[in-house]
Amino acid sequence: MTMIFFKVLGVSVFNGRLVAVVFSLLTLGLVFEFARKMYNAKTAFVASVLLAVMPGYVWLSRMAMIETMLVFFFTLAVFFFYLWLKNHRNILLVFAGLALGLGFLTKYQMLIAGVIMIASLLLFARDRLKLHLSKFTILIVTVVLVAVPWILITYQTYASNMLSEWIYALQVGNPEKSLYSVRLEANLHQCFILLRWFGPTATSTQFRFFFTA
Repeated sequence: MTMIFFKVLGVSVFNGRLVAVVFSLLTLGLVFEFARKMYNAKTAFVASVLLAVMPGYVWLSRMAMIETMLVFFFTLAVFFFYLWLKNHRNILLVFAGLALGLGFLTKYQMLIAGVIMIASLLLFARDRLKLHLSKFTILIVTVVLVAVPWILITYQTYASNMLSEWIYALQVGNPEKSLYSVRLEANLHQCFILLRWFGPTATSTQFRFFFTA
């Protein structure tokens, strides 16, 4: 998303923060619609205003961070899931799965939304729990179809090089480790010479003089 804004509007700090601003505004509208569906327009207005004036939400909306995207996809997934519990239309589960998958790609904490959905089934749909759980697989399949291809692409792009570096570090060691090993070996050799010259009664002052000389 940030790259799209940079290509359209140019690269700048302001344009980098536009993504957070856009998603924060979308979340406010989504919260209004969510609360209106659950309660009424007055309650929805109060809920959206309270969210808009929260210091933490205002701060996140001004920063070039992905947390506002996470909040948006989290709210969107729960909203579609709530509509599915009311209307039992399977297409709503697909939309909830799309939002859940995109949210997971944004940040893995999105899994909390899945936990909330399962808890909602156990608390509010116990009368037809087996039927709802069988349809819940639609959401799971949608999440997998959204998230897995991107995870595989990311793995092929980055993980192969990272794996080879880890194997090399385990077998040989990275340059920092090699340099540290050389310095440690030299210091141990100096300590051995010092003990041979001064014996076990060598003082800390003699050690410091020997190493700094």
